[in-house]
Amino acid sequence: MIRQVIFGSIKFLAFERASEAIFSIHPEFREATVTALGVSLVAGGISGALSSVVSQPADSVLTYVAKDSGGNLGVFDGASKMIREEA
Repeated sequence: MIRQVIFGSIKFLAFERASEAIFSIHPEFREATVTALGVSLVAGGISGALSSVVSQPADSVLTYVAKDSGGNLGVFDGASKMIREEA
């Protein structure tokens, strides 16, 4: 759940900021449906990539915890153990 919250928060924020930035540079893109959809596509790609990069450490910890302890270890304990053993 932690990974999804981080991923979703960054994705929505980045999408809005990317859309605003593109429309501020080219306001005429709002007028046609095709260009507005293109802006949404580009902003979605940017936000998806950024949110994946930001949420990747949490995903790594969750994968390590699930693999190493069968899910019996907490996220923070798993992160501490992962850092100690893998570093």
